[in-house]
Amino acid sequence: MIFEAADGTTAAGHAYVRDYVRGKLASGATPSEVLEQFSCSAEDDIDEESLVRTVLASVQRRQDFDLGRELVAAASVGHAAEVDALLTAGAPWDALDASGHSAGSHALRGGHDACVARLCAAGAACMLADFERRAPNAAGPFAGATNYQHQRLRYEGGATAAAAERLVDENDRPVMMRWELALMEAHAAAMQPAGRSVLNVGFGLGLIDRCLQSRRPKAHDIVECHPDVLAAMQQEGWASKPGVRILQGRWQDVLPGGATYDAIFWDTFGESVDELFEFMALLPTLLNPGGTFSYFNGIASHDEFLHRVYGDAACQRLAALGLRLRFEAVPVEVDERTFAGVEGGRNWWTLERYLLPIAELT
Repeated sequence: MIFEAADGTTAAGHAYVRDYVRGKLASGATPSEVLEQFSCSAEDDIDEESLVRTVLASVQRRQDFDLGRELVAAASVGHAAEVDALLTAGAPWDALDASGHSAGSHALRGGHDACVARLCAAGAACMLADFERRAPNAAGPFAGATNYQHQRLRYEGGATAAAAERLVDENDRPVMMRWELALMEAHAAAMQPAGRSVLNVGFGLGLIDRCLQSRRPKAHDIVECHPDVLAAMQQEGWASKPGVRILQGRWQDVLPGGATYDAIFWDTFGESVDELFEFMALLPTLLNPGGTFSYFNGIASHDEFLHRVYGDAACQRLAALGLRLRFEAVPVEVDERTFAGVEGGRNWWTLERYLLPIAELT
């Protein structure tokens, strides 16, 4: 059962449902009889407010299901105006069909760019709103996956850390893999580090830092928190490389440290998009005017639609901070055998292209 407002739209407002429940109870219906209409059950001694909340939750679930089903159908055939209307009516942007495919995935497969853009914008707005709600609840900067620092890491596939094919944690999750080198070359080229001051957050295998060093930056700061990685850096003599300064610790603890930079790269492990968005808040302080920011864009690397949604969210987040973000598409060719032995052989990258982010402080 769906409540209908006078204009024909569905309505599931708290006051509307409360009036409906009160009317039913006043007419002699028991709470059980009221809930039976919504495929719910409860004891007859349930209080009125709990009864209202139970009915409201049931109605909202039904509305989400019905609107979501309509959204998938509209996106599948490219009806952008209908997608707009359904999103406005409250359809969940990430609605799935019975097979688990999202409305956005259907729109992508159909080449319906206008629908994809609308769904991405809606998803990004929801993600940012969720981030803003979570942020005040954190005790200082986001804690992130701090247990990563206390795990033992392994360099595999090479006689030295510098020659290793991958760096993995205790659960065989890849912290960094050598197949990413081509992407790091592209990032370094986009950052234009020659003669500039650069900051990299997260050393890993040192791929991006080698790419930056080969382009002769004026100053090169590296933030790294893991003791095993720091030991490998010491063994390789990174502290004595031209212009290099190693900031030991989590970025939350060592930044801002007084220095400013012309180009910044962020690629940590075990942290979520929340930490990325929190780091972005430091950019107006850390970046020099006209400075460049980039980050490893591995978020939702299994789903092109979600990959785009996170990209849109990053655009909106950075725009609010005074940075203009764009993406350059980089083809990716990864053999599934690359991931043999990492966390059950899971393929950590399935997309055909990598959207390389480049943001400039305006």
